[in-house]
Amino acid sequence: MAYEVKNKFKDSEISENKVAALTQRQSYSAEINEEQGEGGGLNAGYDVVEAACIYANQQGRLNNKEYGKDFIFKTTGNDNDGNETIIFEKKKENK
Repeated sequence: MAYEVKNKFKDSEISENKVAALTQRQSYSAEINEEQGEGGGLNAGYDVVEAACIYANQQGRLNNKEYGKDFIFKTTGNDNDGNETIIFEKKKENK
């Protein structure tokens, strides 16, 4: 079953992050379209993909977290204000 439906971690929490807070990149890629023409196999917007990469990098660099072990990408969505978001499942810290 996909992680969007089933949680990967036994004890976890959801983290929702605004795409625009992580990247200023456009959802389409003008520089790639200029060089390569239209098309391509990327179904997500470039801004969403870049935001997910930035978030994963920050978690590793700033919080010593490892993707797949401590957190995973779940899906994209929109918050109550209509902002596009990326959603991660994070393993809860044992305190």
